[in-house]
Amino acid sequence: MKATPKKNKKIQPAAQPSAITEQKNSLKRYYYLFGLIAFLLFANTLGHGYNMDDGMVTSNHRLTSKGLSAISEIFTSPYYSDAMGYAYGYRPIVHLSFALEHELFGQKPGAGHFINVILFALSVVLFFKLLVKWAGEKNILFAGIATLLFAIHPIHTEVVASLKNRDEILAFLFSIWAGLSAYKYVTKGKWTSIVSIFLLFSLAMLSKKSVYPMAFILPAAFLLNREITIKQLLVLALPFAIPAAVIGSELQPGRMLSMAIIPLVSLATLYFIKKELLVKQLGVKEICSHWLVPALLIVLVCAGSLFVSAWLTLLLVPLAAWLLWLNTKAGIAVMLLSITFINETIYRDMVFSLLIAVIAIGYLIHVYLTTKKIPLVWLIVGLLSVAYFLYYHHNPGDFAVLSSFAVLFWLAHTYTLAALLLPVAAITVGIVLNGKLNFYSLTVLVTGLFLFLSKRTSNTSLLRYSLPVGLALAFLFAGGNLFVKNTVQTAATHQSISTTASNTSSFLKEGRQLLYAENTLVAPHSQEEKAATGFLALGEYLRLHVFPKELSFYYGYATMKTVRLNHPVVIVSIIVHLLLLIIAVWQIKKRPLITIGVMWYLLSILLFSNWIELVAGMVGERLAFTASAGFCILIPSLLYWLKPDFNLRKPGIAGAVLGIILVLFAGRTFIRNADWKDTMTLMKHDIKHLENSAQANNMYAMTLMSESIKDPRLSAPQRLEMQRTAISHFDKATEIWPGFFNAYIDKGRATMITKDYEQGIQALKKAVAIDPQNTLPYYVLLEITELKGDYKAYLASAEQLFNKEPNDYAYGVMARGYFLMQEYVKSREILLDGLKKYPDSGILLNNLNIVNQKLK
Repeated sequence: MKATPKKNKKIQPAAQPSAITEQKNSLKRYYYLFGLIAFLLFANTLGHGYNMDDGMVTSNHRLTSKGLSAISEIFTSPYYSDAMGYAYGYRPIVHLSFALEHELFGQKPGAGHFINVILFALSVVLFFKLLVKWAGEKNILFAGIATLLFAIHPIHTEVVASLKNRDEILAFLFSIWAGLSAYKYVTKGKWTSIVSIFLLFSLAMLSKKSVYPMAFILPAAFLLNREITIKQLLVLALPFAIPAAVIGSELQPGRMLSMAIIPLVSLATLYFIKKELLVKQLGVKEICSHWLVPALLIVLVCAGSLFVSAWLTLLLVPLAAWLLWLNTKAGIAVMLLSITFINETIYRDMVFSLLIAVIAIGYLIHVYLTTKKIPLVWLIVGLLSVAYFLYYHHNPGDFAVLSSFAVLFWLAHTYTLAALLLPVAAITVGIVLNGKLNFYSLTVLVTGLFLFLSKRTSNTSLLRYSLPVGLALAFLFAGGNLFVKNTVQTAATHQSISTTASNTSSFLKEGRQLLYAENTLVAPHSQEEKAATGFLALGEYLRLHVFPKELSFYYGYATMKTVRLNHPVVIVSIIVHLLLLIIAVWQIKKRPLITIGVMWYLLSILLFSNWIELVAGMVGERLAFTASAGFCILIPSLLYWLKPDFNLRKPGIAGAVLGIILVLFAGRTFIRNADWKDTMTLMKHDIKHLENSAQANNMYAMTLMSESIKDPRLSAPQRLEMQRTAISHFDKATEIWPGFFNAYIDKGRATMITKDYEQGIQALKKAVAIDPQNTLPYYVLLEITELKGDYKAYLASAEQLFNKEPNDYAYGVMARGYFLMQEYVKSREILLDGLKKYPDSGILLNNLNIVNQKLK
C-alpha cells in the first residue's frame, strides 16, 4: 500500500510540465489565429499609396528619407516643422521607425503599409495575451471576444491604413508590452521587469504622449484584478509614472511634478477605496466620516477647476473644512498638494509658491516639536514644496525669505512674541514681492495667529478652524485669478480666429493653434458650452464605436460645432456616460473587468473630448485607438454579466447577435480600407457625407487642384473640370464658414490656373476684409491682377502692400506697377527712393537696370 503513493509521486512531476506545455501550445494557436485575422483583414491596404499627412513622417520627409544617418537629428528635432519656423510635437520613435524602413526598403509605400499591418497584428496578439493574464486561462473565451472585436473594429481603419498614424500603433503596442512586464513583476517579483516597464513605457510616450493615462490604467487594472500590497503597487506605479511625467511634461519641472503626482495619488486613493470601502464594507455613515472621501472630492474639484470651470474652486472651501476636521494631518497634506497642482498648472505665482513652502516647512517643524517625530508624508510634501519654490525663485533673497519664515515658525512654537511677528512678516513680504497685499499672505497670517492662540490656550485643535479659513481665502483668490486669466486668453484667441496658426518656440509642444473651421471652441464661449461640446464629442466617439457605419477623414465645423447643454445628443451622451460610471462603481468588486473596461475607455477618450486640449476636427477616429481597447474589454464583460453561462457550444440569441455584429464589423473594415487607397479616393468618397464640413471641403478642393496638375494621364478638359470642381468646393467651404480666410486665399490661387480672374479677385478682397492686417492676400492679388492685365488694380494692390510693409520687396512691386503702366520715370524714382533705404537690395538693383534700359 505504501509503494503506490511513491509511484504516483514519481509520475506527477513528469505530468505537470507536459500539461503546462500543452497549455502554452494552445495559447500559441490563439496568438497565430488572432494575428492572422488582423493581418488578413487589413491585407487589402498593402497596395495602397501615400495618403494625406503622410509627408509628416515619410514620403520625401526631410529626416526619415535619409535613413539611419539622420538618427541624431531625429532625436533632437520636433515631430513637425516647416520652412516658416512653425514646429510642434516630439515623437522620435515614430520617425525612427520610418528611417529604419527607408534604410531597409527605400521609400516605398507598400513597405510602410506592410509594417503598419504587422505592427497592428502584433498589438492584437499582445492585447490578447494581457487579457488572458488578467482574466485567467479559464476565461479564454472572454479574452478571445475582446481581442477579436479589437482586431476587426472599423474605427481602426484610419490608424492602420494611414502611414502617418503609426504613432498610435507604436504607443499602444509598447504600452501593452509594458503591461505584460508588469504582470511578470506582480506574479514573480522580478526587479528586471521594473526596468522593462520603464523602458517600454518610455518608448510608448516617445511614440505619442496621448498614452499618458495608461500610467494609471495599467497599474489600476492589476490592483482591481489581483491582491497586491501597497508596496507592490507603488513599485509597479513608479516605472509608469516617471517616464510619463518626464516625457509628457515638456521638461517643465513644475508640470513634471504634477504629472507624476496625478497617477500616484489616484492609485493610492484607489487602493484605500478597495481596502477600506470594499473589503471592510463600510456603511454610508462610516464612508462619510472617512477622510478619504473629501480628499477624493478635492482631487476631482482641482481637476474640474482646470478643465471645466475655475469657479469650481469654491467647492474647496467646505471640502477643506470637512477634510481638516476629519484628519488634520492628511487634510493639510492634500490641501498643499492641491494648491501646488493648481498654481503650477494654471499660473506661476511667486507669493503663492512661497506660501506652499512656508506652510509645508512650518507644519513639519510644528509636528516635530509636538511629537518628536517626522511623518514620511510630511517630509515628502515639505521637500517637494521647497524644491518647487527654489527652482523658480533661487536667488539668495528668496532663500533668505524662506529661511526666515522657517525660523519664525520654530520660534513661534516657543515664544508667543515670535508668533505675533509671523503675520507682520507675511504682510511685509507680500507687499515687497507683489507690490501689494494679496490674499495668499492672509493664509500665512491666519497660521501665525493660530500659533499665537494655540500657545496661549494650549489648544492645538484650533488648527481645524483657523487653517481652513486661510486655505479657503487662497483658493478663492486662485479661482478668481484663473477665471480672469481664462477670460483674457479666450478674448485673445478670438482675435486670431480667422488667421493662420502662429509659431511656437517649444518643440515638445504636442498641439497647435487651430482655426475656427477646425474647432469652434477657439471662439469665445461659456463654460457651459465647453462642457456641452465635450459631451457632444464623447457622444460621437461612442457612436463611432457602436455604429461605425459612417466614417470620415475629417469632421470639424459645421459637422461638429459648439452647443449648449440642452442639445439632445448632449443630454443622451451625459446619461450614457453617467450610466457607464455607475456600472463601473457598482461592479468594482464583483466584476472588476467591467470597471477596468470603463476606466480604460473613459480616461483614454477624455483626452480628446476638447476639455483638456482642443482637437483638430473636434473628433478624430485615430484618437480613439487606445480607448477602443477599453471599449472592447467592456463589451464581453457586460455580456458575461448578463449571461454568465455564455459559451460557444450553446451561444443562444446572445451568441447569434454577437456573431452578426462581428461579421458586420469585419465587412465594414474591409470595405473602408479600400477608401484609404490614396488621398483622392478617400476624399472623393467621404465628401458626399461631409457637405457640412468647411475644412473637409477646403481639403478636398486643394487635393483636386494638386491632382489636376500632377496627374499626367489627364487631358486638358479633364484638368479644367477638376479645377473648376475644386473652386466649387472652395465656395462650399466659405459658404459654411464665411470667415474662412485660408479658403479665400486658396480659391484666389486656384483661379489663376483656371483663368477665372474676377472670381479670384473677389475672393481675395473678402480675405482682406476678414484680416486687414495680413499681407498674404495682397501678394496673391499682385499675381492675379498682373495675369489679368489689370495694371491699375495691380498698382492699387502694390500701394496697399507698401503701406503695410514698406520693405524693399514693396518698393519693387510699386515700381513694377508703374513699369507695367509704362510710366518708366515714376518707376525709376521709386526704385531710387528704395535704394536709399536698402542700398544692397538685389531686387531693386536688377529692376533699376531694366528700367534704365527702357529709358535709353
